[in-house]
Amino acid sequence: MSAPMRQITRSCQTFLVFCKKSQNLVISKRFNESKRYYASIPVFSISLRDVRTHTTLYGTVNNFLKSEPTPTTARLTVSRNYCSLTRICWSCRSPVAANDQKAVYFCEKCDSILPPEDKATHFERMECEPSFDVNIPRLTQKYRELQRQLHPDRFTIRREREQYYSLQQSSATNKAYNTLLKPLSRGLYMLELKGMSIEEDDKTVDKEFLFEIMELNEEIAETHSSKELSRLHEENTGRLEKLLVELSRAFSKDDYAKAKVILTRMRYYVNIEDKIKEMLMPSFPGTANDV
Repeated sequence: MSAPMRQITRSCQTFLVFCKKSQNLVISKRFNESKRYYASIPVFSISLRDVRTHTTLYGTVNNFLKSEPTPTTARLTVSRNYCSLTRICWSCRSPVAANDQKAVYFCEKCDSILPPEDKATHFERMECEPSFDVNIPRLTQKYRELQRQLHPDRFTIRREREQYYSLQQSSATNKAYNTLLKPLSRGLYMLELKGMSIEEDDKTVDKEFLFEIMELNEEIAETHSSKELSRLHEENTGRLEKLLVELSRAFSKDDYAKAKVILTRMRYYVNIEDKIKEMLMPSFPGTANDV
């Protein structure tokens, strides 16, 4: 090794830097080639994800820094709750590129199926915008595409670990699709993402509304005519459609408090719809977009 190279090596420092623009944590080597010039080379990238269990980040960073001749660690300014190491493929040990917009199912290098990302949202799994106004045909198309790729039947002759991961991925995809497919479950899930929920004894429901629901249930219980039940179903469908318009508007304005009130009412009307359908079965046809 030449003398200039030895000088550069001795003055090499390692920094952990957070880039706000790319939302990445980057470990970089900085070479002090002169008093006025620094050459910075990224050697390890860590994407920011909402993951709470990756203590691997700290072990990996510390091990890397300890291996350097003269490490200098910059202050980590990002909360531990919001940091994660870019995933490593369990099969070939290659880094798996993180994607903030969608879930990653396969290793790009060896094509092995990966375990589900625990913190991926249903919207990310189905690669759709986190909005209440979901494009249902596109959602269904994506679901069928993923099921063709992830279904356990495709992995019957693969390794046992891949069979297990395919079962997990397929199950997670089913759950995401079924949650986003129906407006009520989709809306409740969007509340859940904001840390909100609707309790059984929710106090936001006024007594007048509860009295209306009680009267509807009594009317349904006393009705034995299919024609009359169909009329009640049409009226209930009208109420739900009106609430859907209001709910879409509330979510578009990020008014989650109002969305919660609307969803609470919707849940009562959905229960009424289910009750009417059960009484009219098996002759009653299902709707294409059940609430």
